[in-house]
Amino acid sequence: MPTFITAATLMISVLMTLTTRAQVTAREMEMHRVAKEVINAYYPLAALAHKKLVLNWDMKSSIANVTGNEIPGDIWQIHAYGGLVLNSNLTTEAFRFILCHEMGHILGGNPRWPSVYPGIMNSNSGQPDYYAASVCMKLVLRGQDNVRFVQRSRAPAALVTACQNRFASRYPSVNEVAICIRTLQAGVDGLRFIAGILGSPMPDIHHRDPQKAIQWEQSHPNVQCRLDTVVAGALCIYQPTGKVINEGEIANQFCASLPKGLGRPACWFPTSTR
Repeated sequence: MPTFITAATLMISVLMTLTTRAQVTAREMEMHRVAKEVINAYYPLAALAHKKLVLNWDMKSSIANVTGNEIPGDIWQIHAYGGLVLNSNLTTEAFRFILCHEMGHILGGNPRWPSVYPGIMNSNSGQPDYYAASVCMKLVLRGQDNVRFVQRSRAPAALVTACQNRFASRYPSVNEVAICIRTLQAGVDGLRFIAGILGSPMPDIHHRDPQKAIQWEQSHPNVQCRLDTVVAGALCIYQPTGKVINEGEIANQFCASLPKGLGRPACWFPTSTR
């Protein structure tokens, strides 16, 4: 049976559907901790928007997916399935990015399309990835010891250099650089995991998708284009507040005003709409 944990002062309820196994694996506990980090980061915003933030934790399912939707009843719902969460190839950082991607379906801003629920619009195409990198990951990682994490993880030099060049001269705290590095690494891990499931070529941080979109496509772009999107969002210096429901759109406009290359990439975002 579902278990409700209610934070009355925040007017939010979190639904966690737990498995009936006698013991919960260490991996599941670790992944659940990551999911709670993302949910906790969005408590204040959900309260301000008078929404219920719901996490369905379905580890008995073999479905390899996580979904994010706004559903009737003023509910923001994240549904995590065991087929993805318990996959040994999925790192905790990749899972955090995927969860942020799903929040991007709910809060990412334009472009949006009608969902299966009347009157509800969801962000699609490359927008959830851009929101994950430019807003969600920054909110979730804020307050963590990101510098220590990066030092222990030995992030690739290309990621470190890109973030240092972008943030070091603008922010006195090295934490902002470290958040950028963690965001990029999480995006790389997450999209390589997805590429493995799809049987697609592995995305490369050193490459760029040369395609130029001429119209909106509701489906996600190819995995390399998605990584390009994550790079642009992570390197945008926008600092989210977590206090406005349209922050995805605010980040979109702020980042688009920066030097070429930090707005949403042309491989999915048509230049005619800029």
